[in-house]
Amino acid sequence: MPNPFTRFISQNLKSRRPKQFIALWDELEYLLIASHRGLGNSPGDAARWRTVITRLTNLYPGFKNSLQPYWPDTLIGGVPAAGDPFEFLLTIRELPSPGENWRAMQTLPAAREALNRMLLAMPENRVE
Repeated sequence: MPNPFTRFISQNLKSRRPKQFIALWDELEYLLIASHRGLGNSPGDAARWRTVITRLTNLYPGFKNSLQPYWPDTLIGGVPAAGDPFEFLLTIRELPSPGENWRAMQTLPAAREALNRMLLAMPENRVE
Protein backbone atom coordinates (compact mmCIF):
# COMPACT_ATOMS: atom_id res chain seq x y z
CA MET A 1 0.00 0.00 0.00
CA PRO A 2 1.44 3.38 -0.94
CA ASN A 3 2.39 5.75 1.85
CA PRO A 4 -0.22 8.57 1.72
CA PHE A 5 2.19 11.40 2.52
CA THR A 6 4.80 10.18 0.04
CA ARG A 7 2.08 9.82 -2.60
CA PHE A 8 0.95 13.40 -1.92
CA ILE A 9 4.41 14.97 -2.09
CA SER A 10 5.41 12.99 -5.18
CA GLN A 11 2.34 13.78 -7.27
CA ASN A 12 4.13 16.58 -9.16
CA LEU A 13 7.24 14.58 -10.03
CA LYS A 14 8.06 14.68 -13.70
CA SER A 15 10.64 11.89 -13.78
CA ARG A 16 9.59 8.24 -13.79
CA ARG A 17 12.72 7.08 -11.92
CA PRO A 18 11.72 8.50 -8.52
CA LYS A 19 8.18 7.22 -9.01
CA GLN A 20 9.56 3.76 -9.75
CA PHE A 21 11.80 3.89 -6.67
CA ILE A 22 8.86 4.99 -4.50
CA ALA A 23 6.61 2.20 -5.80
CA LEU A 24 9.27 -0.40 -5.11
CA TRP A 25 9.98 1.04 -1.66
CA ASP A 26 6.25 0.90 -0.88
CA GLU A 27 6.31 -2.77 -1.91
CA LEU A 28 9.34 -3.46 0.30
CA GLU A 29 7.59 -1.88 3.28
CA TYR A 30 4.36 -3.76 2.62
CA LEU A 31 6.12 -7.12 2.39
CA LEU A 32 8.25 -6.51 5.48
CA ILE A 33 5.31 -5.37 7.59
CA ALA A 34 3.11 -8.24 6.39
CA SER A 35 5.90 -10.66 7.24
CA HIS A 36 6.32 -9.11 10.69
CA ARG A 37 2.60 -9.56 11.33
CA GLY A 38 2.76 -13.16 10.17
CA LEU A 39 0.65 -12.42 7.10
CA GLY A 40 3.16 -12.67 4.31
CA ASN A 41 5.54 -15.58 4.25
CA SER A 42 4.27 -17.59 1.31
CA PRO A 43 6.61 -18.70 -1.48
CA GLY A 44 5.01 -16.00 -3.65
CA ASP A 45 5.81 -13.32 -1.08
CA ALA A 46 9.39 -14.55 -0.85
CA ALA A 47 9.74 -14.36 -4.63
CA ARG A 48 8.24 -10.85 -4.68
CA TRP A 49 10.72 -9.83 -1.96
CA ARG A 50 13.69 -11.06 -3.97
CA THR A 51 12.43 -9.22 -7.06
CA VAL A 52 11.88 -5.97 -5.15
CA ILE A 53 15.27 -6.18 -3.42
CA THR A 54 17.03 -6.83 -6.73
CA ARG A 55 15.30 -3.94 -8.48
CA LEU A 56 15.87 -1.53 -5.59
CA THR A 57 19.50 -2.59 -5.28
CA ASN A 58 19.94 -1.67 -8.95
CA LEU A 59 18.11 1.66 -8.59
CA TYR A 60 19.50 2.77 -5.23
CA PRO A 61 22.94 3.96 -6.42
CA GLY A 62 21.16 6.62 -8.50
CA PHE A 63 19.40 7.94 -5.39
CA LYS A 64 22.02 7.41 -2.70
CA ASN A 65 23.67 10.84 -2.99
CA SER A 66 20.27 12.56 -2.95
CA LEU A 67 19.08 10.62 0.11
CA GLN A 68 22.33 10.71 2.10
CA PRO A 69 21.89 14.27 3.47
CA TYR A 70 18.59 13.30 5.08
CA TRP A 71 19.10 9.93 6.78
CA PRO A 72 21.67 11.05 9.41
CA ASP A 73 18.91 13.15 11.02
CA THR A 74 16.51 10.22 11.30
CA LEU A 75 16.02 7.80 14.17
CA ILE A 76 16.30 4.02 14.22
CA GLY A 77 14.77 2.54 17.32
CA GLY A 78 14.89 5.95 19.01
CA VAL A 79 18.60 6.42 18.31
CA PRO A 80 20.07 8.64 15.56
CA ALA A 81 20.81 6.63 12.44
CA ALA A 82 24.45 5.57 12.50
CA GLY A 83 24.36 4.16 8.99
CA ASP A 84 22.43 4.19 5.77
CA PRO A 85 18.96 2.71 6.44
CA PHE A 86 18.46 1.93 2.75
CA GLU A 87 21.67 -0.05 2.47
CA PHE A 88 20.81 -1.97 5.63
CA LEU A 89 17.36 -2.94 4.36
CA LEU A 90 18.66 -3.82 0.90
CA THR A 91 21.08 -6.33 2.43
CA ILE A 92 18.12 -8.47 3.57
CA ARG A 93 18.14 -10.90 0.67
CA GLU A 94 15.39 -13.22 1.95
CA LEU A 95 12.04 -12.18 3.40
CA PRO A 96 12.42 -12.51 7.17
CA SER A 97 10.09 -14.70 9.18
CA PRO A 98 7.94 -13.11 11.89
CA GLY A 99 10.08 -12.22 14.85
CA GLU A 100 13.27 -12.18 12.80
CA ASN A 101 12.91 -8.68 11.44
CA TRP A 102 12.60 -6.33 14.40
CA ARG A 103 15.71 -4.33 13.44
CA ALA A 104 14.37 -3.99 9.91
CA MET A 105 11.00 -2.83 11.26
CA GLN A 106 12.78 -0.21 13.37
CA THR A 107 14.71 0.95 10.30
CA LEU A 108 11.72 1.44 7.99
CA PRO A 109 10.65 4.82 9.45
CA ALA A 110 14.15 6.28 9.05
CA ALA A 111 14.26 5.30 5.39
CA ARG A 112 10.74 6.65 4.76
CA GLU A 113 11.55 9.93 6.48
CA ALA A 114 14.72 10.38 4.43
CA LEU A 115 12.80 9.55 1.25
CA ASN A 116 10.08 12.09 2.08
CA ARG A 117 12.63 14.79 2.93
CA MET A 118 14.42 14.18 -0.37
CA LEU A 119 11.12 14.46 -2.25
CA LEU A 120 10.21 17.69 -0.47
CA ALA A 121 13.56 19.17 -1.50
CA MET A 122 13.11 18.32 -5.19
CA PRO A 123 12.54 21.32 -7.51
CA GLU A 124 9.00 20.17 -8.38
CA ASN A 125 8.02 20.52 -4.71
CA ARG A 126 9.63 23.85 -3.91
CA VAL A 127 7.31 26.76 -3.22
CA GLU A 128 8.85 29.97 -4.43
